[in-house]
Amino acid sequence: MELPMCDVDYYINSKDPSDFKKNYKKTVDLNQIDFRNPSPYLLHDALAVIISCRTLEQIMDAISRDAMIPENVLKFDSQLNNFNNTDCLKPYSIVDSNVIVIDANLLLSKLINSLSALILHYSLSRELILIPLKTTTPQEANAENAGCMINQIPQQLPSPADVPTGISDSRIWRSIFLQLKASLEIVSLLELGEGVCQETLSANTIFKTTLGPCSVDLSDGWYSLDTHLSKKTNIPVTNETWIQYPTVTTSIVSQCVPLVCSLILIFAKFEYTVDAGSKTVRIIQKDKDGDIVDSTVVEHLDETIIKILTVTTASSSQLVNYMLEKVRLLNRYLNLMSNYYENVQTANGQVDQLIEHLLKVTN
Repeated sequence: MELPMCDVDYYINSKDPSDFKKNYKKTVDLNQIDFRNPSPYLLHDALAVIISCRTLEQIMDAISRDAMIPENVLKFDSQLNNFNNTDCLKPYSIVDSNVIVIDANLLLSKLINSLSALILHYSLSRELILIPLKTTTPQEANAENAGCMINQIPQQLPSPADVPTGISDSRIWRSIFLQLKASLEIVSLLELGEGVCQETLSANTIFKTTLGPCSVDLSDGWYSLDTHLSKKTNIPVTNETWIQYPTVTTSIVSQCVPLVCSLILIFAKFEYTVDAGSKTVRIIQKDKDGDIVDSTVVEHLDETIIKILTVTTASSSQLVNYMLEKVRLLNRYLNLMSNYYENVQTANGQVDQLIEHLLKVTN
């Protein structure tokens, strides 16, 4: 990770290592940052990663103290929203009309923020999550599977019928929807590496991708599309940008997969209706005869969530199939990275099992 300064300043000042210490001037004192609502003027480059890591640390500390009550969930959720909605945190830019240059630091910041949201809302909704996130207690630290990125897959995997009913607390359901949003944000950051973003969807085409900035010398260009890797290795050109992603991405994706699989089981069991005007969703619980036994209304949901649910509102199975496609993409990334990391190879095989199981129990 670079120092908490603008990327351009970092690259310029680090060209000559002997002068770097003299030229480096700390631009921000971390003690002056309000982590609950940081100023957008401070959220640049590596500093954004530091703030993201600090927020994740605060959430993990609250969970370890068993202090993640609904009020604290709301507080951290507001903090993450304020952070994520800052315009300067857009993790990419379009150059030369057809190239996506991904800012490596802002990409990492957004990935960590999404992981924070997953963990935060898991603390409130875990009774509905049948495939739990990977955790390691002190007692498990030396266990055989401590190095695994995903919990060991049990022989008897859950089905939609195993999802508990009678949960009518709207705060729990809100957390479910916010986990859906966070997991799809992780997916969209992977899709970015494949050349897919809002601009490419509008243009109905795929753009080239690279991570930047790679240079501050205008004669060289501030980004590079050098394909030397594809000439010297067996990495497909279409996946070369994924290889450049921060290594921690594999851990974040591995945490995301069980959550998405659990959400698929939930939405395979419950029906829902959407009122886009009031941004309200009604969760409908039926008995085995198809009679409604309970319903829960979740109000004031995020516009992103409403859009996803509205597009797939024709049936719950449509949302399930949509999410299964996202799991396949997550696993495609793990499959690529399994060529370089043994524990990722194990996780890739586990996700294959989960996908096969979900296809059986949801169709």
